[in-house]
Amino acid sequence: MKPYQLKIALETGFRIPPTIITNSSKQAAEFIRKYPKVIYKPLNGYVWDECQSYATYTSLVKENEPALKNVSLFRSTPSIFQKQIRKKFEVRAQFFGATCFAVKIDSNTIKLGELDWRRHQEDLKEFQEFDLPDKVYEKCLKLMNRLGIVVGAFDFIIDKDDVWHYLEVNEAGQFLFLEKWCPHLPILDAFCEFLTSNKSDFLYTKKHKKVIKLEDVQKDLVEVA
Repeated sequence: MKPYQLKIALETGFRIPPTIITNSSKQAAEFIRKYPKVIYKPLNGYVWDECQSYATYTSLVKENEPALKNVSLFRSTPSIFQKQIRKKFEVRAQFFGATCFAVKIDSNTIKLGELDWRRHQEDLKEFQEFDLPDKVYEKCLKLMNRLGIVVGAFDFIIDKDDVWHYLEVNEAGQFLFLEKWCPHLPILDAFCEFLTSNKSDFLYTKKHKKVIKLEDVQKDLVEVA
């Protein structure tokens, strides 16, 4: 899905970091030599070992990486290599139909945040609601339409020159943590309304008087337990 996503994202007009997807250690090494810093991403974010599952994160990779020298191991699965983009900040944008909730993530303020803020997200302290530029919003809708999805969690890097770089969209991405970060965002309420709307172009309206808040639901669950 990720290779196809990147292809369609380019056709939609998004800018993506220089990228190669390969299981050739030679091609990977040649790509790494082109850029000052290169990051590695697995095609699948999770791995399994017997009964255990493990999350894998974006990491920096160098030309002398031992894994690159293990040709048979490297050949067993394609990997994603991208030029590392120097971040100013990141944005997570959650779409339900045509409704978007976006949050600015100052990932450079935490350990290894320049690579993957998920590793130490508990250290993130400040979160801000963020308005997507109109052109970015329209491209997101266009990409979702091309991919045939109605829910999407978009990840973007904004670089030092304020250029937006598309990373990915996850149609099954987690989103309630955004309301935990920014309690004023009615994300859970919008999701519930979206589920009952049966509309791919859903727009959140707050039709009902009482907004369903994540904080209230969590309190109710604690009381029941």
